[in-house]
Order: sequence, then C-alpha cells, then structure tokens
Amino acid sequence: MGNATDGVVIPFTLKLLDSSRGHAIQTWNFTDCRRVTIGRAAENDISLADPQVSRVHVELLLRDGNWAIVSLGRNGTVLDGMMINDELLSDHSIFQLGPNGPSFQFSTSSESVSSLQTLNEIDPIALDFLMVDESKLEEEVKNIADTEVFRELQERARKMKDQ
Repeated sequence: MGNATDGVVIPFTLKLLDSSRGHAIQTWNFTDCRRVTIGRAAENDISLADPQVSRVHVELLLRDGNWAIVSLGRNGTVLDGMMINDELLSDHSIFQLGPNGPSFQFSTSSESVSSLQTLNEIDPIALDFLMVDESKLEEEVKNIADTEVFRELQERARKMKDQ
C-alpha cells in the first residue's frame, strides 16, 4: 500500500461480499494510501486464493480526488454490472473480479469509515476462501516453471546477471 505524499487522501472501505447472500464476509479499511491492489499474489494489499482472480487483478488509484479502478486481470472486471477497463468508482459501487469471481463493495461514506479505529472484521466462513491451498500453489508454480516462456525468462535472467 502506498503512503500519501501530498494532497488529500480519501479513506475508503472495501467489503468482500458473499455471492449468495450479498452481505459482507470481510472488511478492509484504507485510510492513508493512494493505491491499492487486489489479486492472487501475496504482494497485493488484498490477496485472494481464487482461480478466477489474476495475480494482480485490479488496481484502485486516487486520481484528482476521486478513486478509480483499473482492470488488469485476464478475466476482466465488472463494475456495477458492466465490464470495464478504467473507471471512476462511486460510493457503494460493486465490482467483481471476472464474470464469476469474488465481488467487493467500495464505500467512502462516513458511516463506512467511522469504524476505522476498530479491527477489520473477519467472518470465519470466509477463512476457507482466503486460505492458500499449498498443493494447488505448488502445482501452479510447477506448471508455470515447466513452460517454455518461463525457461526463456530464466535464461535471459542468467545472461543479464552474468553481464
């Protein structure tokens, strides 16, 4: 998460929504940042173990006092029912990572961020969804490492290191 360096930072809340009931199963509060990433990779601000989610699926950016969402995932991003590439977010917007992936509600309203002093809420049901399946991870790493593209990248990296 990047720290704010200048200008006004607008706090916001993201809620991971239960796909069947639509209620929040986990909440994240962001108070001092200009960029937030969501994806499968552990380096993201929000990391999800879901096959529909790309390593870095979306990026939320503070631009001229407004939060924008940039879709970076191979399965696309749906914002308020429409596939998008780069759009401004509105209070209570709902976005989904891919057509069948997890959904989030974005909120900047004072009632959403009034609980910033409390810990992020976690519904125990969500823990299975957020846990990393080590065997699947190991298999995915092996599949990537076995590709010709990966071997070429390794070779290029070795050559660059030797220079």
